[in-house]
Amino acid sequence: GCLVVFALLAMELVAEPPRVFGVQFETEESESHLLLWPVPAGTNLDAKSCATLRRIHEDAFPPRERQFEIDFMLRNTGRHGYRLLLLTERAERSGAHEPAGYLFLQARPELEIVFFWYLAIDEQRREQGLGSEMVKLALDLVRDRWSSVQMVFLEADDKVVEFYRHLMFWSVPEVEYSIPAKGHPEESLYYNPMFFRLRELGDPVDTALVKNAVRAMAADSFDDP
Repeated sequence: GCLVVFALLAMELVAEPPRVFGVQFETEESESHLLLWPVPAGTNLDAKSCATLRRIHEDAFPPRERQFEIDFMLRNTGRHGYRLLLLTERAERSGAHEPAGYLFLQARPELEIVFFWYLAIDEQRREQGLGSEMVKLALDLVRDRWSSVQMVFLEADDKVVEFYRHLMFWSVPEVEYSIPAKGHPEESLYYNPMFFRLRELGDPVDTALVKNAVRAMAADSFDDP
C-alpha cells in the first residue's frame, strides 16, 4: 500500500510539479514571465515582499476603502474560504520573481460563488496589461479549484467598470449597491456590482443565487445588517 501511494505521488510530481509545490498558473506568453501563486495558509513571506504588498494596497485604496489590510489577508488565507493570490514578475537583472500585484478572494462553494475582494497592481507596473492577465489566471484557478462555483462577484467603482466589461464581466443595471466606509459607518461607498459567469447558465442572471450569495457575504463582513 505504501509503495502504491509513493508511486502515485511520484507520478503527480512528474506530471504536474507546479501543482505539488503550490505554484498553479502561469501566463501562456513566456516572454512576460508572469506567475500567479496561491499563497498557502501559514506562509511567512519575507519582510521585503510584505512591505511591497502593503505599499501596493495602500497606493491602490484609500483608508476608507480598506476593509481588509494586507496583514489580515496574509493571516486569514486558508480560513473561511479566503485566498491570497500573488502575481509575480521575473526581474530582468536578478531573474528572481518579485511581487507585481495581488488578488484577494473568498470562495463560497456552498453558495456557488466566489468574491474578488481586492485586486491591485504595483503603480510602477500599471498600464502593461498585468491586471487583465491576473484576472484571467484567477478565473482559471477558480474553475480548477471549485467545480460547483457558477459566478465570480466583485464591486467596481465607475473608473474600472469598462476594464471589467472588456474581461466579460457584466453589471446588474438599476441596482443601488453600497457598503459602509471603513472607520466611518455613517458614510456609504457606492459600487457597481459585477459578475462573471464561469459556466453557461440558462438565464443571464440567477437573481436568487446572487441575492443569497451577496447577503451572506455582507453578513460575514459587516456588522450592520
